[in-house]
Amino acid sequence: MLVLVLGFCLSAETRENQGLFRFSFHIKGHVEGRFLFIFPYRVVLEIGGSARFSVRSKAGEAGRFELIDMDAPGYLLRTLGLKGRRVAIFAVGRNPHELLRFIEEKIMDFSREYPVLSGGVQRYCKYPLEFRKGLQGLIGFWRDRGAHRVSCRPLNPVPLYDARQVEAEFGVYRIMCEFLRGFNRPLVSDDPRGWPREWVSGGWDFSPRLNAVAWTISPFLKKFIRFRQKKTLSLTFRRTISRDAFLEYCGEARPDMQVWGRFEIQKVRRVVRCRRSNGELLLDMLVLEMGDRRGRGGSATATLERIDGGGSGLDLSFRMDCPDQRTPAP
Repeated sequence: MLVLVLGFCLSAETRENQGLFRFSFHIKGHVEGRFLFIFPYRVVLEIGGSARFSVRSKAGEAGRFELIDMDAPGYLLRTLGLKGRRVAIFAVGRNPHELLRFIEEKIMDFSREYPVLSGGVQRYCKYPLEFRKGLQGLIGFWRDRGAHRVSCRPLNPVPLYDARQVEAEFGVYRIMCEFLRGFNRPLVSDDPRGWPREWVSGGWDFSPRLNAVAWTISPFLKKFIRFRQKKTLSLTFRRTISRDAFLEYCGEARPDMQVWGRFEIQKVRRVVRCRRSNGELLLDMLVLEMGDRRGRGGSATATLERIDGGGSGLDLSFRMDCPDQRTPAP
């Protein structure tokens, strides 16, 4: 069981509260068609990672999150070539045996999900990379009313077998940082009366993050892909109460807005959950779905989740991340 660490108290004004959170992200996409109307192609892409963060906060101030370590391998799986005859799997972690087992599990998952495509795969290219140095503090962010200010430094994984694979990480953790930056809009204004039951959060533009992720996956894509929203999006948030005394706020939009070629942002959803009794943040999840009318596309999910249980009465609401506990129920 993870242990909740209490900050050293000098006085009520200077006390720092601490907690443990997990940040995870996942991208999944599938595109097929014909290049120049002649050559068939099929591309499958999957990326994911998970990390533990400690957080410190003082009453009335933004929360300061710092990376502790990765709690699961970061990975990238992608088909190679027009017809996907080869599949590359990059996995980054600490335990070599765990990495190799993880890669084999991903191959099995790929075969189950794409049985026709996997039947034509001629080779699986496996690229395990290892962290040999401490990662603590290399990724950090400040969270203020649900908006993040992010700082990222290189993590520098080392190939297990071949030094020429040193660039094979494909920027998995640079992509993680871009996902953290995706939480770039505050949820509501800093209103001491608490949050309303329903409100509209405007000004959402995902173009910079989509471009940064695509170009990190492959700098070659910068010559061909540039995502652009014609206008910013607005999410309509509504408040609900679950049976176990949590407050949950769900914001959603279904804009069907073109961002590149025929590809559209089809759905955006953000879910924030906190403990009703004291306003502690428990979950913040952002989901983005993209695609075209032919069924090509994918989704991206980022989740910040508290993993030390909470319920201690510590002020981890991060400047009204969640409503004041005195806010009346709906």
